[in-house]
Amino acid sequence: MARNVSFGRVAELVSSALKAQGSVSGDLSVSVLVADDAPAWLARAVRDSLLPEQEGAQVRVARLAVGTELAQADLALVCVGPAEAGEDEAVRAYASSGIPVCVVAESSLDAPGLELPEALAPYASLVAASEAPALLEKLADWLLDNVSDPICAAANFPFCRDAEVARLTNRCALENAVVGAVDLVRGADLPIMASNQAKLALDVAAARGRTQDALTAAGLAGVVAAAFAYRGVARVACRGAGPLAFLVRAAVAYGGTALTGLVASELSEGGVGGLAESAAAAAREVALRAAEAAGARTKAAEAGASGARRALPGREDGSDYVTYERGEK
Repeated sequence: MARNVSFGRVAELVSSALKAQGSVSGDLSVSVLVADDAPAWLARAVRDSLLPEQEGAQVRVARLAVGTELAQADLALVCVGPAEAGEDEAVRAYASSGIPVCVVAESSLDAPGLELPEALAPYASLVAASEAPALLEKLADWLLDNVSDPICAAANFPFCRDAEVARLTNRCALENAVVGAVDLVRGADLPIMASNQAKLALDVAAARGRTQDALTAAGLAGVVAAAFAYRGVARVACRGAGPLAFLVRAAVAYGGTALTGLVASELSEGGVGGLAESAAAAAREVALRAAEAAGARTKAAEAGASGARRALPGREDGSDYVTYERGEK
């Protein structure tokens, strides 16, 4: 039985590795329409942030005007200024085709007062900010919420990476916290959590735009070894916790998985050179988590206790668009 489980986990990891690698090189098309009176800083921030880094992505930029031909895309951005420039028509057309569209403005007062039918409203959003950093933070959240493959988006657009890595890490940490809290069979949680952490490391590397050579077999072995270390911390911290032991296990599982995501992110971002520093930080965090868990245990003891898309109107060749692909500016 253990052997079957082991082979199953290995197959699962191989599948995860292939899926993560496919996300890095996956297809993604973004259409950007820019009004003539859109603030220069806003148009520049959007353009510079949407220069794709992978082969499969394409960003097409065109001038926004009444009657502008709309290109087929997975996502659409409409950058507007104070004056009406046909944004209402463009937003309605994209939303009617089932394509998520975001109006990007310096102020919400510049955005068109859209009154979309209830069925189309979920496809249209507004992102407004007066400075580039705030704009890109909001735009990253919108893009990751609406794209079919968030890892692909993060691999292509660096401004999305921190947000996607945080999402991946938090989701996996919460899952492992639940697994750690429910300890029905002693030791049964370890292979599940170790597998989840290995898949997290693969996904984080992909979100950072790195191919699988960034995370070698030695790196995955390190992830599994860390899982054993976290289990050891949990067992020590649980001694004497009594009925609250499940909280300690959940806390250590969450913290350990979060640290795995941190180390994987730093390794993917800075290569081997950044690994030692990240590992040291991780070790300090594990020790801190254990101390906090032990403290919580002592205090408790003292107290006694996405629809099918239709074709857009207009030309499909995108001849009115400037197209940006990998490495182009």
